Amino acid sequence: MASGRDVGIDVEVVKPGVDVLAVGEAQFAAEESAWLRALPVSEGTLAFYRLRTRKEALAKADGRGIAFQPAVETRPDSQWQVHSFEFTFGEKEIYGALAFGADVHRLPEPVVKRAPSNHAAV
Repeated sequence: MASGRDVGIDVEVVKPGVDVLAVGEAQFAAEESAWLRALPVSEGTLAFYRLRTRKEALAKADGRGIAFQPAVETRPDSQWQVHSFEFTFGEKEIYGALAFGADVHRLPEPVVKRAPSNHAAV
């Protein structure tokens, strides 16, 4: 399934009592946090872990890892595929995502402006 393709996976155990809205505010873009807050409380935990694991799987597949998570958008015509999964292991709820492909559309890298040189051309 992944021969010659970039792959990223993220798996997380649900931690009871975690304030997913507060964590989402700290980790997600403003639009993502607003979406999470607008959901019924009964859907918040699943939505949080699904979004978080999908974002982290994409960041890992991109090769930059979870420490650097730029805004990542997948489009219908993108070659990226992301699949979410969930299961119970004993008494633990597990959420995860698998991302694979070769085409990710990112926001442009920031432009670094350099100070003009004081040396005159000869």
